[in-house]
Amino acid sequence: MLKEMSATTMDDLASRMQRQPFSLATDGSNEKEKKYNPIVITIAGSDGLIAPELLALPGLPQFSAHSRFSLFWLYVSFYIGKNIFDIMARELKVHNIPWGNCVAFACDNANVMTGRHSGVYSFVAAENSQVHLANCCLHLVHIAAKKGAEVLPAFSDVLVDVFFYFQKSANRQQELENLKDLYDIKAGKVLKHVCTRWLSIGRCLQRLIALWQPLQHFFRDEKEKENKKTGAQSKKAEVQTKKAEAQTKKTEVQSRKSVSSGEHSKAQSKTSEVQGSSSSSYSRTKVANVYDFLKSPTNLLYGHFLVYTLKVFDPVLLQLQAEQPMIHKLRDYLCQLIRDIYARFCLPSSLQGKEVDQVQYKDRGQQKADEDLLIGMEAKKMLLNAKEHHLRDCRVKDFYADVRLYFETVVEYLLKKLPLENSVLKNAIVIDPHRQMEVRISQLEYFLLQFPVLLPKDVPMDEILEQFSRYQAADIKPILDEAKQEEDKQSESSWKKAQDVRVDALWNMIISSFPDLLDLARVMKGIMTIPHSSAPCERVFSKVKKNVTDQRSCLSQETTEALLVLKSQPRGVVAGNFEIKDSELQALKSAYRLSKGT
Repeated sequence: MLKEMSATTMDDLASRMQRQPFSLATDGSNEKEKKYNPIVITIAGSDGLIAPELLALPGLPQFSAHSRFSLFWLYVSFYIGKNIFDIMARELKVHNIPWGNCVAFACDNANVMTGRHSGVYSFVAAENSQVHLANCCLHLVHIAAKKGAEVLPAFSDVLVDVFFYFQKSANRQQELENLKDLYDIKAGKVLKHVCTRWLSIGRCLQRLIALWQPLQHFFRDEKEKENKKTGAQSKKAEVQTKKAEAQTKKTEVQSRKSVSSGEHSKAQSKTSEVQGSSSSSYSRTKVANVYDFLKSPTNLLYGHFLVYTLKVFDPVLLQLQAEQPMIHKLRDYLCQLIRDIYARFCLPSSLQGKEVDQVQYKDRGQQKADEDLLIGMEAKKMLLNAKEHHLRDCRVKDFYADVRLYFETVVEYLLKKLPLENSVLKNAIVIDPHRQMEVRISQLEYFLLQFPVLLPKDVPMDEILEQFSRYQAADIKPILDEAKQEEDKQSESSWKKAQDVRVDALWNMIISSFPDLLDLARVMKGIMTIPHSSAPCERVFSKVKKNVTDQRSCLSQETTEALLVLKSQPRGVVAGNFEIKDSELQALKSAYRLSKGT
């Protein structure tokens, strides 16, 4: 029954893809045994709302890590890119979906996806040269934050070491709990930092700082224990070494007398075991490194700064993970992120009246004085009481230099990598009814010329432009006010925070009041299908992990795909508007009888 229901859902999606413009997104999972590449489609539903829907969940074999460093890596990259494309093309062909209806291809920024010669996009462009490549800005923001942190102490390594040191030891966890009671600290347990999701470091680092004193105390005691063990072991090892050396000499004498060489090799192996036991263990090294890191007040200062600074990325990351269409706001969000970073270290006079790429942010004459830099109050308190916290003047000077370098590194990467000059992002504001009076007809013309599939069948371009002119002359303020009031009521009756009204819902309301703008609304909704990030693919990976567990490890690829296709539907049985035809009902009944063996 599950497979029959998913087949019905996929057929409905495919029928819409045959008639309407859509965007396609894919990404690769990090599974060890099988690499999933979900095919996620962004398209308008029967209710006129734009949402991502899962078309298929094919799997690829995982390549070993050493393949990347072999002489055949270029060939392997080509094979993977071609293989991913072939899977997508096969799914479209099975459902008779033309590539010509595809408006955009969304993916992460890996070369296997975006490469000009062997990336997946190169094969997509060969089928439809007008497909827009929508790189994931979420990944770029993550990388920018990570690159900036490379000029600071290695908090990422310490977080990983601390978590795994406590993970499977109940005794260590209990000792830490006792120390938390001693220092009267109510913070929870140490959090796990996932390096592939780098901005998780914010919460993990905040917890580490909350537990800084108990952890410092704990690892100091651990280091003392290890030192005592090392002293006792070194004395024992010294005695064993002397015995082994004596045995070796004795064996050598015996070997000259043509005695069996087996005893000689045995004595040598025993000597190597003693030498190995005298070397510092991996655990001992980790304990020493973590304690040396935690005992430094300078590292605590950097930690306070990093916890505060990482919060500047949270708003844009939250907005770019939204399921609703956000392509018309993407450029504004990215520019605002850069301006927020500028405001932390640049003079206001250097920012006023300038575009983000015109600011001379590396000019120290355009930067704030050390005491005016925004570094967070916790870091400020430590600097105001530098002597009490044992912060030397040279360390404070280095700290301010590193803060400036952090901001400069982040901004430099964002300006270099973010698609701020992309024509699609610049012109996408045309779909926003809130900017009805400021958008230009040339922005709509850009999309109609660049993506002919957006033009409704048998409707001339002149008719769309005339509808746009009537739209700009229409009074839609009452519609916007009504939508805002309805959204506020819904937010008051639930725990959700009030948000902007969906742009696709606004256009539904506009065509209800102005039916003569129906064709224009179809064009606008076609533009809305362009993804603003690859977050829908990441959601599929999360659903895979929640469904394919150790307790459900025998789920087949087909069953997993069917389950995820149904769960990924934004509108369906859960929403209460799922309609089923008589033929589909008969197919479900047949599947039920088959499962019962009747």
